[in-house]
Amino acid sequence: MKHRRVLKIGSLLLVLALVFSFACAPPGGEEQPAPEKVITVGLLHFPIGLNPFVASSHAFFTVEWDFWNNLYDLGPEGTLIPDLAKEVVVSPDRKTYTITIRDNAQWQDGVPLTAHDVAFTYNYIIDNEMSWYASICECITEIKAIDDYTVELTLDKAWNQEVLNNNPLHIIMILPQHIWQDVTPEEAMGKEDIPASMLIGSGPYQVVEFVRDEYMRLRVTPQAREELGAKVDEYIFKGYADSSVMLQDLIAGNIDAVYGVELKAIPALEKVPEITIIPNVPARMDEVVFNCWDHAYEEGRETHPHPALRDVRVKQALDWAFDEKKATKMSYGEYGIVGYQYLTTWLGDFSHTELDIRGYDLDRARQILDDAGYLDTDGDGIRETAEGQPLEFDVWTCERGRFHTDVATMWAKEAKKIGIELNVSQMDSNTLWSYMNPNGEFDIALWDWSTDPDPWYLLCTMLCNQAVKGGWSEAGYCNPEYDRLYEEEALAATHEERRQLLWEMQELLYKDMPYINFAYYPSDTCAIRNDKVDVDVKVIEACGYGTLGKYFILTADTVS
Repeated sequence: MKHRRVLKIGSLLLVLALVFSFACAPPGGEEQPAPEKVITVGLLHFPIGLNPFVASSHAFFTVEWDFWNNLYDLGPEGTLIPDLAKEVVVSPDRKTYTITIRDNAQWQDGVPLTAHDVAFTYNYIIDNEMSWYASICECITEIKAIDDYTVELTLDKAWNQEVLNNNPLHIIMILPQHIWQDVTPEEAMGKEDIPASMLIGSGPYQVVEFVRDEYMRLRVTPQAREELGAKVDEYIFKGYADSSVMLQDLIAGNIDAVYGVELKAIPALEKVPEITIIPNVPARMDEVVFNCWDHAYEEGRETHPHPALRDVRVKQALDWAFDEKKATKMSYGEYGIVGYQYLTTWLGDFSHTELDIRGYDLDRARQILDDAGYLDTDGDGIRETAEGQPLEFDVWTCERGRFHTDVATMWAKEAKKIGIELNVSQMDSNTLWSYMNPNGEFDIALWDWSTDPDPWYLLCTMLCNQAVKGGWSEAGYCNPEYDRLYEEEALAATHEERRQLLWEMQELLYKDMPYINFAYYPSDTCAIRNDKVDVDVKVIEACGYGTLGKYFILTADTVS
């Protein structure tokens, strides 16, 4: 990779410390000079709006931290560092957190940011059940401002501090009370676009223009320039609907960086000396989803799901006929990692890598089916159930998993060799989701998920209370033992106790087989024009948010 500058560790730590010790104020009333340094970043999946309660794209959840702050923020290697929080004192029973916030934070309209804004934000979300943010705040029974810079947070139980810091305290963006207190929940949840007056944050860059599906402009605040040394006056994030067009603009030098490179395109980009790839952390995973919705099987439908999929031995045989290594290679090349269980290797020792994949072994698959009594009695090459129903399953993919149809087609060829027919077809993602949740009107699907730095929220997707209409479950999986372990891991006193419980949960999933997790891969890999952008690539890689994240926008510079 071609680097123009490497920050020393001491300098990096200074930058990271400064990120969380500045106050943002609006530009003065006088006319601002035209920006001297501008970096334009292309991105796929452009946010439909900047309303935090409606927006859902991964790009939005990355760029929002450039203009809003949280109590904690994510640093290099997935470590959490204080953002607005300055000091946290935990009570002996681990149920009360007294949080002191820094006293130099300001909103971008000049109003001081205080503990009252923090308490307001959480209570606004909890009291009004504001989107998915409310679900990660369920552990909070009360949060109130003790004084202007002290917040007292009370929990329902003695939650593990890793869970609390990584989820409610890290994910929730703090909103200005003096602006949002007059916004009803219905108004807040009613539209993607919100007026500029509601886009007042406390972060290093301020939103100055947003045009849906086209671009947004972020302007540096005076404090970010003076106290943090931010060198870029303005960032323009330009939306693209077509990846190939975006990459051609990068190659031509029409834009300076991109967010969201298809991994198959990387070899071609690597041949361009002026382009440097910034691979992101392996925070996404591909999975095969088996229908586990009990009601779907109990209804005795003539179509989906196929009753044989209730037999875990059939799913085991299909797993042995699935070549995870080949699927990962054909999809992501050297940037993919063969999947293990439901937690990616980015999550460190929480990922149960000792629980290896079953591997690819057609003889093993045939033996399982033989022993289970699934035989080809009519000689057509397809095995049948004891009732004579052929083992013929529909496998559905969608366009959001760009390589899923290719992978499923490869799998179907292998499954045919063990006497199972897989019929592969593709549909749009919304249609596929409706078939999965809550109808359970499918046999097998291919899907993908993205993880946060902590597994607590991702693992909730397999709880029994999520196997309902409007829940997060696509498989419809429900196991009370899994639910019990999930509750215990969130309350574990130590990291090691929690790790052990998380491993037990993954072992349970391995046994029950609601999924085959076959690949981990970088989400939204980035690239820059190294003849236009000067940045420490290794630091940006380690932070995991690429060219939209706070570390990029604060440390990048234009090339003279």
